[in-house]
Amino acid sequence: MPSSRPSGGHTASLAPGFWAPARYLRERITPSSAPRDPADPIPAADRLAGWRALAPFRGPEERFTDGLRAVGVTAPELRRLLGEDPAALVARLPGRPVWAGRVRSADRVSDRPCGEEPLPGLLRIAEPLVRQAQDRLRVALRRLGPFPTDLDGLCAALTASVPVNRLAVLLKPTMILEINVARVEGRLASAASGEERYALFADSLTRPEVRHRLWSEYPVLARSVAELLDGWVADRLRFARHLRDDLAPLCEALLSGARPGGVVSVRFGHGDVHRRGRSVCRVEFRAAPPVFYKPRSLAVDEQFARLLRRFNQDSPYGLRTPRTLTRADHGWAECVTARPCATPRDVAGFYWRTGALLALVHALHGADFHHENVIASGEHPVLVDLEALLHPRPPAKAPRHDPGGPNGSGDTAEAEPEEPALAALRASVRATALLPTKVVLDGAVAGASAADYSGLNGSGDQPSVVPVPVEKNAGTDQVRIVWEHVRTPGAENRPRLPDGSHARLGDHVSDVLAGFRFGYDWIAAERAELLAPGGLVAGFAGTPVRFLPRPSYVYAKVLTESTHPDFLRDALERERGTARLCGGRYAGPAGEVVARAEMDAVLRGDIPLFEALPGARKLLLDDGRSVPGFFAEPALVAVRRRIEAMGPEDRELQERIVAGSFAGGVDISLLEAPPATRRRPRTRTADPGELVAAATEIGDRVRRLATAGRGRIGWIAPRPVAYGVWDLAPLDQDLYSGLSGIGLFLARLGSVSGHPRFTSLALDVADEVVRRLGARDAGGGGAAGRGAGGAESEADIGAFGGLLGPLYFLGHLDRLHGGTSHLAAVREPVLSAVERALGGTKAYDIVAGSAGCALVLLALVDAGLDTDGRAAALARRAARHLVAGAVPGAGGRGLTWEHHRIDSARPLTGFAHGTAGIVTALARLAPLAPDEGRARAVHGGLVYETEVFDAEAGNWPDFRTEAPSPYRSLWCHGAAGIGMSRLDLIGRPGMAGREAELAADALVALRPEGHGADSHTGGGARRLTGRGSDSMCHGDLGNLELVLLAERSGRAEPGRLMRTLGEKLDTAAERGWVCGSPTRSETPGLMTGLSGVGHQMLRFACPDQVPSALLLHPPLPGRH
Repeated sequence: MPSSRPSGGHTASLAPGFWAPARYLRERITPSSAPRDPADPIPAADRLAGWRALAPFRGPEERFTDGLRAVGVTAPELRRLLGEDPAALVARLPGRPVWAGRVRSADRVSDRPCGEEPLPGLLRIAEPLVRQAQDRLRVALRRLGPFPTDLDGLCAALTASVPVNRLAVLLKPTMILEINVARVEGRLASAASGEERYALFADSLTRPEVRHRLWSEYPVLARSVAELLDGWVADRLRFARHLRDDLAPLCEALLSGARPGGVVSVRFGHGDVHRRGRSVCRVEFRAAPPVFYKPRSLAVDEQFARLLRRFNQDSPYGLRTPRTLTRADHGWAECVTARPCATPRDVAGFYWRTGALLALVHALHGADFHHENVIASGEHPVLVDLEALLHPRPPAKAPRHDPGGPNGSGDTAEAEPEEPALAALRASVRATALLPTKVVLDGAVAGASAADYSGLNGSGDQPSVVPVPVEKNAGTDQVRIVWEHVRTPGAENRPRLPDGSHARLGDHVSDVLAGFRFGYDWIAAERAELLAPGGLVAGFAGTPVRFLPRPSYVYAKVLTESTHPDFLRDALERERGTARLCGGRYAGPAGEVVARAEMDAVLRGDIPLFEALPGARKLLLDDGRSVPGFFAEPALVAVRRRIEAMGPEDRELQERIVAGSFAGGVDISLLEAPPATRRRPRTRTADPGELVAAATEIGDRVRRLATAGRGRIGWIAPRPVAYGVWDLAPLDQDLYSGLSGIGLFLARLGSVSGHPRFTSLALDVADEVVRRLGARDAGGGGAAGRGAGGAESEADIGAFGGLLGPLYFLGHLDRLHGGTSHLAAVREPVLSAVERALGGTKAYDIVAGSAGCALVLLALVDAGLDTDGRAAALARRAARHLVAGAVPGAGGRGLTWEHHRIDSARPLTGFAHGTAGIVTALARLAPLAPDEGRARAVHGGLVYETEVFDAEAGNWPDFRTEAPSPYRSLWCHGAAGIGMSRLDLIGRPGMAGREAELAADALVALRPEGHGADSHTGGGARRLTGRGSDSMCHGDLGNLELVLLAERSGRAEPGRLMRTLGEKLDTAAERGWVCGSPTRSETPGLMTGLSGVGHQMLRFACPDQVPSALLLHPPLPGRH
């Protein structure tokens, strides 16, 4: 690979063949002239290894060959090309390209016209090429003219619209490298300050000999700049012709008959750049409203407007689209202005209209309606970019070769059927991008755990989805580029109140749902008219729409990275950088054509553009070619099928997805729950039969919420996707909110109730969990799964994650049924993954760390499911990990553990993430690890929580930085979980002499209020019930585990539990069970959802038959 150090030579003029290394692969392969084998094969082999190292090409030789076929070259051809000497290349292909002639002749262009600003700073190397392009544009515009007086100023505006931002993307990486090398070599020493040295270097870029040296060193950069400016000239000229020719109908259709009175400015670059530099342009007139020029047909916009006019005939709220004027290859659109709502009623109308648009866009298979494609114009949400309506379903991806296939043959395994919940979500209203959707980020790098750029949300000051290049020490000779997430400005998609503040989206979920129901029911009622031959749906058949193989930001990142100086000396290196796009390509020759088209567009400096006609199966490329039969079916066929299937059952699913999409936000355990209100005193006592009946009803609801098909099962629900962040998503296999927790409940319900339908469903869940763990193991992930917080991490070895959580569930299933194949199928890969992860993790807690790991392994040991002793050995290793991770507490006597993810003023107390849970795990490990270090850690942990206990509040502090109050009483944080821990420790080995201390702590947690408590020192935070949720993790039914443990140990008056449960049953009969998601929306999982409510009903009804999941007690056999 070429070095990043520039040459020190000073070439006075461009070498005769300087342009040769800027030729790309297909330009170097000609039928009449093939490269010879290199004289020295070693450099070619080294460069070829760089190609083989690319992710799409790694693996068996067949995969490398297949990948190169998409690039358009064979391995022998590539090896010869990579070893070809530049002089030999010039001799073999002597013809000078047009761009090279422009670079050579640019210095002969006249000086800048008077008053014209130079290019900024490091871009000044391109000034002669820019002046040359401006001169060509002026000449071409004069030939195109004369222009009417209504377009006075157009030529000057176009000539001044230099693509500075695109030039900066190309030039700055190399010029920044060069200025730093000049500084190191002392070539800027004559200037005193960093700013002066920067100016000195920028001025040097205007000297011909410096430009020639740099163009010779970086010929690919010279080519890219010259061709960018060629595209700029052609695009501006095309725009001028379109504006001149369309002026009369434009005034009539968009300007209400007004005349422009002259052109003030033209601002290109709105949105992505396609087809050799074409982009959307905003045109400002002197005497008329501004308009947008779009370099594509707006036929789909006009057809959608016809559909809305028909909808408005029946709707209580009219929907609006921008006025448009379309032509075959371009169009003009009204510039919709964002403005606040006049009244609160208008805000409700805005969200109703959004819901109705959601139904219509969903029916038409719309996609990509993110925050930049919606304008909040008073009470109207206006969709301003409809090119992704009728989005065709993509074909299958190319199979991945498995080097570990049968006998190491590299066979390609048959594709697994798609997980049904994921398939349902992809085909749902969520695909529109209008609904709130979280993009999970690395919080440590991005500054936030997630971002939401949906059409309904997309607030400002969020981190960018991917890192972007940012200049540091700008304007000095120490300028450098770093890649980081930047804060993004908000768009104009959210409605504002009359005072200018944004309306609260969460206050209008019911309005969105009401509009959606009306729109959905209208489509279903009018389907015969909509689908009639020649009807409104058929009218879309010939309207070009966009097809999105990948998100645009993926292309933008590859494009930006391709401007690194290492890629600009030889075009084959830049082409290698873009060849990453061969990964994830579509199957077959058609997929190879698409991958090559993607590469070609990026090499031109464009975002690739693909289109389709909804009535056809062919794919339209951005160079005028097409790929026949690319799609399995026309988009219009899929739209018809969706509309024909619309009915009550599908509407219920879509409404659940709409409602669940608003569950995103901070973790409910970070929120302070309001006190529960009671309509009347309740004194009745529940009986076990009622509790089992309630659990059975919940089990049937969980069954109805499932999505099943082709032998697979899943659920769509709100769940944690990162710490403190929730979103609607297919559930993973974890125990916390995923399939393992649901399966644990269903398995116990089948055993207790005797209803086989629950046992059968639990076994289906087990099959799915085993399938997923097997797929992850085969994919090289070592069976590691997602954790309770949703983030993929091999370090997530806690009890509730996607690795050991399934083992806990399958262990219970095995004991319930006297042995199943499921546990044996995953035990070895899971334990191997645990063994690897324990070596590097810094996670110690119950939920995601080694304390939870130890308790799950111990459960297997205690249940007799560790036949080879491997789980016991790993449990001992987890104990050593915990002992080694202990740190002194603030008082000096105690010991505690830092959390790997949660920010806190001091180490955390509590069960799920804090010291109490870790102490519980260490204490229960005594039979396996009876060493003094473990015993000292148990003692030190208890001392730490005693030291920080607040006697006045009667509670242990919640030290989390984001905690809503200083004290909590939940299983996860605060008194309730600590009380459970203490009762669980009583009678354990090594706890002799501590019974009174442990019982006292438990009784503190049991008291309904603290001593003189108020909102600042405990108060409502000490309630065991009335938490605003019924969940296990941070709700009433989790807290009531403490009451059960106290009653069963004789440390609480019998009857309190059943009296409280009688009240809970009556309340649930009125309002339903309240889940622990941020908006209390329904979710089926264990720790925050319905399965947890059902599990606790069974636990309280049959405590001898149903072990405590909150304390991770070992499985018990079922009753047969």
